[in-house]
Amino acid sequence: MSKIAVIGAGPAGCSAGYHLAKSGHQVTLIDKEGFPRDKICGDGVSLQSVQALSTMGIYPQDIKRKVSEFTPINGLVLGVSNGNYHMQTTELEGYCIPRFVFDNLLYERAINAGCVPSTQRISNIDRHHQELYNDFDFIIDARGVYAGEANAIAIRAYWIVKSEDFPQAYLSLAQIYFDKSLGVNGYGWIFPVDIKAGLVKLNVGVGIWIDEYKKMNKNIIRIFDEFVQRNEQMKELLSKIVSKHKPRNVEC
Repeated sequence: MSKIAVIGAGPAGCSAGYHLAKSGHQVTLIDKEGFPRDKICGDGVSLQSVQALSTMGIYPQDIKRKVSEFTPINGLVLGVSNGNYHMQTTELEGYCIPRFVFDNLLYERAINAGCVPSTQRISNIDRHHQELYNDFDFIIDARGVYAGEANAIAIRAYWIVKSEDFPQAYLSLAQIYFDKSLGVNGYGWIFPVDIKAGLVKLNVGVGIWIDEYKKMNKNIIRIFDEFVQRNEQMKELLSKIVSKHKPRNVEC
């Protein structure tokens, strides 16, 4: 069997490491940060991802029992800037779960499968090429955004509103809104990540292709604020917030 280095312990790296370790390979899982750690994301896990996770023995019902924040998602709202939208529901479920929690679950699963954890920063694989191949037969680059130049920028915030101030029909729906002000493929989102004690916690944000962003001559926080004021759903929720977390942004 082979000695393999997986660089990057996000969902892709942990999944690769898990399956390789289960197949008998010696896997070292390398990440620049210790776990648990947060990532800027919409926190949504798609139906396809649910199916992939099942091959790691990770099932929604098991996750729900283990974590404090979890929301089943069985539909999607797609809207555009003129107010038109399309809603689609399904009997199958994805879910929303904070990346701080989700990534740690996958990381622990990979370690329990036999991956050896290593915390170190490898920003340039070419620079470490010889050193890595002295120790490993194969290298998997799973660094995601850190593997090359960023092609998008995103910002995320958490808002908390009272249950009665959030449309009940949308409690299990992921909402995505395209807007011409965010460029050709930019969009905003509203994902419910936790519902309890009369409160709904929402992950809200926007994502923009980096080439479009550079043309805007605005920082991402201002773009987010302006989008919230243009989008009727976000604007309404903003007026009902009882608590919110400071927005965070990242190039990805």
